[in-house]
Amino acid sequence: MKKFSRRQFLKAAAVLAVTSACDALPTSIPNLPSLAARTPTPAPEPTPTPGPTATPTPLPSTFGLHERAKVKNLIFGAAMGSNGLADSAFKRKFAEECGILVPENELKWSTIRPANDTDKFDFSKGDALYNFAKESNMLFRGHTL
Repeated sequence: MKKFSRRQFLKAAAVLAVTSACDALPTSIPNLPSLAARTPTPAPEPTPTPGPTATPTPLPSTFGLHERAKVKNLIFGAAMGSNGLADSAFKRKFAEECGILVPENELKWSTIRPANDTDKFDFSKGDALYNFAKESNMLFRGHTL
């Protein structure tokens, strides 16, 4: 049985962090005063040497990545296919680390209606992922519906 490491989930977290950081970048440069309008400013007065600052309390090591993201008002999760439900080690690690599950292909048209000439729809794979997310107290985003 294949075990998934925290490092694999950290790689996904890095992608999330870069995406979030890009959204926070300013879209324009503020107007700066012209150099001609500047007047010389007096030298700043010396400031007292700051004392020791309190060390932030670290999060318990049992916190998953989604708990760490929640501290920063972020949601951390990953995509998962229905084949991941067959691997108990993967399911356990996914539930520990993720706060949201996004189905890979299980809610795409070709999966829910495999034969285009019929009116039969099959949501069983998407339902299985939804049930796993619900049982694990995760959010669920069916982005392809």
